[in-house]
Amino acid sequence: MEISDLHKDPNKFGFPTFDQYKSNPAKYHALIKGSESGALDSVSNGSSLAGLRKSTKDVVYKILQYETRKLEEVERIARENGIDLRKLKFKAIIQNMGGQNGQIVVRFMSQDEYERREQW
Repeated sequence: MEISDLHKDPNKFGFPTFDQYKSNPAKYHALIKGSESGALDSVSNGSSLAGLRKSTKDVVYKILQYETRKLEEVERIARENGIDLRKLKFKAIIQNMGGQNGQIVVRFMSQDEYERREQW
């Protein structure tokens, strides 16, 4: 998948077009602003997109100093550390693992850390 493919047809990859988003932004914010498990729904949906799933080997989630392959573990770690998942930001990257397969790495972070990383 190329970024140009996403721009041409975002619906194909599970994303709304700008006009769809503009007409009903609450629909697309509901997953993030809802329950704690709802906050992870968008992460789960995004990592299982048809276009990405074919070209990636697996998904790794990072929160604090922990790394896991299960979103349930992210929830458990957050709960045990008193973290409200709805207040966390996340950033996903695809790391090239050689050949055609990559790995999706989703890092959960505070708003402050997210802003610092955006300015790198």
